[in-house]
Amino acid sequence: MIRTPLIREAREYLRGHGWTVTRYWRGAEIWTWQDFDVLVPPTDTMGDSVMLLRELVVLVAAAEERSPQLVARAMITPAVDVVSYRLSDAEWGEIALPAGLRAMRAVRDLIAACARGVAEHSHGTRPTMVGSLLERTLLSLADDAFGVDVLLPVEPGPVESLGRLTALRLLHSSLAQLEMATEGSFEDGADEAVADGTCLAFGDLAGPWRRSPFRLEFCWSWAVPAGQGPVAVEFPDGAGERIHARGKKLSQTVPAASAVVEGLVTSLSDDKDGDRWVVGVRGRSVVDGAVEAPERVVSIRLAGAQQYAAALDAHRRGRTVRAKGSVARVGRRRGVVVGPDGFAVSTLESVRQRQE
Repeated sequence: MIRTPLIREAREYLRGHGWTVTRYWRGAEIWTWQDFDVLVPPTDTMGDSVMLLRELVVLVAAAEERSPQLVARAMITPAVDVVSYRLSDAEWGEIALPAGLRAMRAVRDLIAACARGVAEHSHGTRPTMVGSLLERTLLSLADDAFGVDVLLPVEPGPVESLGRLTALRLLHSSLAQLEMATEGSFEDGADEAVADGTCLAFGDLAGPWRRSPFRLEFCWSWAVPAGQGPVAVEFPDGAGERIHARGKKLSQTVPAASAVVEGLVTSLSDDKDGDRWVVGVRGRSVVDGAVEAPERVVSIRLAGAQQYAAALDAHRRGRTVRAKGSVARVGRRRGVVVGPDGFAVSTLESVRQRQE
């Protein structure tokens, strides 16, 4: 249950949504928007202030044609982008346990994959920022259907924050998946948002048999405007099944090849419940003797804790690493899996150290 907003939070929300103080009554403020008036009590310590604030939330929700729960959440946590997942035909919001757990894992995987994708393509994002974002991201269970709301923290500034960019990347991926699933153009789809392996996660959002319709909705923080309104992406019957089938095909069609990647470590991830000892290395890949361009971040699954510790040390020192192994799926994207002798750290001092 969402707590009752404080007076300070209510005032900030009303001011940010175009309400203005038009008069006063016994120390309380009367805020007006169009033809609607609401009363804001003078202090949180009044005996009936909680009741008055709850009434305020209900009245504001009615005026803005939103649910009281959404209004209260927006007052309490204004600096978040909300990604909502709902399964359309789950009776009474109930679903079989295996399918429900699978859907929750899929939500987590999509958020994590999009955050990592942003970090890999952004020179200003440190690897540790992805883990920090996930730790600060909140999860709220839905009460109108089976689903969850994911609250991604966003910060104001000249550059869009990692939380906002993660939500935008997930929106782009959702639209691309929907287009491919409904237009029957999977075979010709080359969009990274479709081809990067997120198909399996999207398919897992579609209920027990991956055939149910579902919806992803994106609502942007009012405190950090996104320049666009809320967006809902509706996946129809059968879309999840088709998307999942493409994901399975992608996971089986990565060609067996040898690869060498040399460059700087940009990210590290050791998920004890998932992918172990995975690092990102930015550089050019040489696959079966052919140089792939342009330079990009390649996911490398290391052989064990010792290599992972060496990669962490190389990242801290800014040293170049060299990974040699076979091309395979690493997480949900194409990467390289190395053996016990497939990872080495350059003994040359880093550029940063030479500059110092």
